[in-house]
Amino acid sequence: MILTALDPNDSLEQQNSKLIEIARALVGRLEDGGDPAARAFRDLERSVFLEAQVKTRTAELDRLLKLLNRTNAQLADAIHDANQARGTLTTAIEALREGFALFDAQKRLTMWNSRFCDALPDVPPQLKQGLNFRDFINRLSESASLILPDSMMADDWVSRCLMADDDDQVIFTMVLTGDRHIQVSQRRTRAGGTVIIQTDVSELVRLHRQERARVLNDQERITQATLNHMTEGVCLFDEEARLLFWNRRFGELLPAALDRSAFKCSLATVFKAFSKKEADALTPLMHWAYGPRVGPMTVEMTNDAGHSLKVSARSIPRGFLVSFIDVTAERKALEVVSAANELLEQRVFDRTVDLEKALANAEKADAMKTRFTAAASHDLQQPLSAAKLYLAAAQDEADPDMCRRAVEKAQQALGSIETILDALLDISRLDTHAPTVSLQTIVLSEVLSRLEDDLQPLAEQKGLALTVAPSSVLVRSDPMYLRRILQNLIGNAIKYTDRGRVLVGVRRRLQMADICVIDTGPGIAPDQRESIFKEFVRLRECASGSSGMGLGLSIVERACALLDHPLRVDSVVGQGSSFTVSVPLVLPSEEDDAA
Repeated sequence: MILTALDPNDSLEQQNSKLIEIARALVGRLEDGGDPAARAFRDLERSVFLEAQVKTRTAELDRLLKLLNRTNAQLADAIHDANQARGTLTTAIEALREGFALFDAQKRLTMWNSRFCDALPDVPPQLKQGLNFRDFINRLSESASLILPDSMMADDWVSRCLMADDDDQVIFTMVLTGDRHIQVSQRRTRAGGTVIIQTDVSELVRLHRQERARVLNDQERITQATLNHMTEGVCLFDEEARLLFWNRRFGELLPAALDRSAFKCSLATVFKAFSKKEADALTPLMHWAYGPRVGPMTVEMTNDAGHSLKVSARSIPRGFLVSFIDVTAERKALEVVSAANELLEQRVFDRTVDLEKALANAEKADAMKTRFTAAASHDLQQPLSAAKLYLAAAQDEADPDMCRRAVEKAQQALGSIETILDALLDISRLDTHAPTVSLQTIVLSEVLSRLEDDLQPLAEQKGLALTVAPSSVLVRSDPMYLRRILQNLIGNAIKYTDRGRVLVGVRRRLQMADICVIDTGPGIAPDQRESIFKEFVRLRECASGSSGMGLGLSIVERACALLDHPLRVDSVVGQGSSFTVSVPLVLPSEEDDAA
């Protein structure tokens, strides 16, 4: 009972107190009675045993007390050292120029210095030992000194800060009122806590801003100087299509001079200043500028000064760039080239047509020459054979009168040969590639008078009346070819007219003189009017070789074409024909110049 009454877990003081109580109880029992000797012995034994126990316990108690004293001394030293270290740490973090705070692993505020959150005056009074990190962030977000990023609510900012706390290290900047900036650095400790250091970087931000502004100003001056030397106009617009920048060339292309008042004017106002008439051409660019701005955009327009401009727009960060290139010279060059190409194509076409005509004419001339040679040989052989026969008959004829008539007929045949050769020579001259033409002012009455004198005997021989109406007009033509044309026309009229008359007259028509040769002959059928101008074609098959070889009208047609004198034929079968040659008149002013 005595042993179990002591609890080893009790402290020495408690065990010592129990032993004293046990000793008192034993002494009391001894004093109460019983066998004195036995009780004395038992009491003695108990006393000895208790004394031994007391000594043992007392020794242990002394040892424990000494250990406790040493432990208390060490604990006091540790507490002193901890207090000293805490004081040193507090002094150290207080000496920091940055704001400092420590949150433990349970996200509770345990330590901070006086500079922590001092830039936000309404936050430090709310800091206290054990403040939760979430509550601390909430109080920061509610501070009147904090400026949240654009389009960000306080709840979003708190959520972002709490999410960032899960990272080992986070650095961000808080923007405060008064153009102040605090850089916040959060770092996770080995024990799971969080250290926050706040550094005032306002001065650095301002210096950086000033340096950046200086660099931007230098760059702007360099850019402005560079753009001012560009040959194309350049202007810069912001996201809302407002003018921010333009170079000198842009101002030169604009009819109205730009000044500082044009800064941030709308794109529509700028384009209206360029041209009020090109709204349709600029509509796609306006849609692009005020729309999604997908890809580059290029249009062409003409400003009020008449310059052709190529307008190109391209998106850039926070706006778009528009360039104006004067392509007036290029467009004019293209027009010249296009016109030259069209002219060249037309010339090629005309030359092709001319070549085709020339080829057709060459083929026609080749066939005509073949036919011409055959016909000429045939017509030359007839009078030549006749002349031989007449000469042979004259040689054998004894009668002088018959001989004389044979010789006359031979002379007529030889004259026909001479006439044919002269006609062939005329046609040869007209068919050459470059016949000589001498245009002169001609007194038409003189030409007609001489022709009347030459052809009057032939008309009288056939019993015809040849009448040449007087005329005082002056014409411009080649004298030789004009005389040959009129001679052939009048001669043909006499040859093919059996009775009646041949009339030659002149009519004025605008700036032309129409020379008309009218006869009362048999007339020409409409289907034969083209064939009469072919060589060796005679409508009266009974005509003898002396009456015509069919070359006169061929010569007339060629000569009129050479002189560019229009030739017209009018005829009524059984009543007669009219051949009209139109020759340019010489006006009075031209007479003075010629004089």
